[in-house]
Amino acid sequence: MSAQDFTTRLQVQLREAAEREARRGALARALAAARPRSAVALGAVATAVAAALVIVAIGLVGSRAPEPATPPGPRVAADVAVGDALGSSGRLGFGAMWLSDSSQGAILRVDPRTRRVTRRIPVGSEVALGTAGGSVWALPRGPGSEGGPLLRIEPRGGRTLARVDLDRAAGAPFRGGVLMVGGGRVWALGATGGVAVDPARNRVVAAIRLGGSFTIDDALVRGGELWLTRADRSVTRFDARTGRRLGRLPWRTAGVLVPFGDRLISVTKRSVALVDAATGRPEWRRRIGTALSVAQVSGARVFVTGADGPAAARDRIWEIDGRSGEIAGAVTMPEFGPAGMVAAGDGVWLLTAGGRAVVVRP
Repeated sequence: MSAQDFTTRLQVQLREAAEREARRGALARALAAARPRSAVALGAVATAVAAALVIVAIGLVGSRAPEPATPPGPRVAADVAVGDALGSSGRLGFGAMWLSDSSQGAILRVDPRTRRVTRRIPVGSEVALGTAGGSVWALPRGPGSEGGPLLRIEPRGGRTLARVDLDRAAGAPFRGGVLMVGGGRVWALGATGGVAVDPARNRVVAAIRLGGSFTIDDALVRGGELWLTRADRSVTRFDARTGRRLGRLPWRTAGVLVPFGDRLISVTKRSVALVDAATGRPEWRRRIGTALSVAQVSGARVFVTGADGPAAARDRIWEIDGRSGEIAGAVTMPEFGPAGMVAAGDGVWLLTAGGRAVVVRP
């Protein structure tokens, strides 16, 4: 072996030895250096070992991959087919979720836990739904079926208990599309007014007719009052029991209103706000999305769905803390065509034109 080969081999061996020594870590070096001959020496060794263990533990923890954090905001808990084409109306009551299957002309009773359809009740049309007086109420509003009669349905067996003629009470052909329950009455609302049915007698006991050229765009029940929003964004208040006109609000709404305690959630095309019911002034406002369409309050949370930019193929669902306005997060709708939203538990059900129910929870 030449002197040059010997020198090269020795350098390689020395480098490998150095690398092995480095890999031993702090614990190996502490043990190799300790040669205890007395109690003091033993204490020094113990201290050195403990320190080395801490260093090694820190190194192991630091080298461990970080756990992924749970993303904030809503989550899709279920996405199930329950019908052929769901209408926008749905109600939770009597231990079931009640939905309207538009294409089949039937009311669906769905188990909220299993999301399985437990009964189909043929009614011949899409319907608006309400629950009051121990019954499910259905107002036909499909093509050729507008104007009723208003159906009262027994929840357990699905039997029709009463049919209430609305045309005679309205004094003209009734064309309605919304049911509201308040003041011990079931209100069937149309474009220019509405009629109130007393569930105790299955009879119309009050009627509202609005003049002018502006039709009804939105309605809500709040504190024993029925509020009707017209196309000019004015809001007229009525006694929900008697139908007596109470006057207009001193402010005009910029969007759809949803009750939230003693205040209101206002949803416009691109923003959500918490507004004072007396003045209409916002306590907070959050700009989200590009074309918001459906909103619902569930407890202290506000769920809103709509488009989020021209490039987005599907709508988004936002969750907002109604008290603070803090946006908890958002999730993409797994289905196209959200038509309605129903509060259920701590979340909501989104109803789609494709017949699917998307359950969203915090």
